[in-house]
Formats: sequence, C-alpha cells, structure tokens
Amino acid sequence: MKKIFFLIICCSIFLLTLSSVGAIEVPITTKIPGCGGSSTTCNVGTGMSVVENIIGETIKYFTYLASLAAVLFIVVNGILYSMAGMDASLKDGAKKRIIKMLL
Repeated sequence: MKKIFFLIICCSIFLLTLSSVGAIEVPITTKIPGCGGSSTTCNVGTGMSVVENIIGETIKYFTYLASLAAVLFIVVNGILYSMAGMDASLKDGAKKRIIKMLL
C-alpha cells in the first residue's frame, strides 16, 4: 500500500511540473517528406493537454483493437456454430460464447 501511495505522489508531482512548463521549440534539421513548408522549428505543446491527448489516443487505439478482436471472435464462433452439424453441445457452446461477447 505504501508503494502505491508513493507512486501516486510521484506521478502527481510529475504531472504538476508538466503543467508549469511553457511551449518548447524544436529545431528541424532535416526535410520532412510531405510537410510542404520551409519551417525550421516545430512548436511542441506542453502541459496537461499533451498528457490528455496521449491518454485519449491510447484509449482510442485499445478500443479499436478490442472491437476488432470482438468481431473476429464472433466470426470464428459463427463458423464453429455452422460447422457443428447435429452436435447440440458444440452448437450450444458456440451460441453461448457469441451471446457473452455481444453482452
């Protein structure tokens, strides 16, 4: 419990320091394909909005992966259901897995 509390305090201090830092200018030394401009600096945002964007994009990424896995799971169990033939236990098992995945 002490380790978790210590970790929460450290993360809070880190996030507070992020919010106090201003924007950072990073010089661009190589031409970026498709960028189309002659800009030599890139402004990198700092603060909590950057952390919120990273967390939001991570949640979107894992939601996409979970939905893709769910669709594949339903398709595989649908194939198993259709191939079960006259075996009622195989049909019931596939049907239950599909229903559980949908719920």
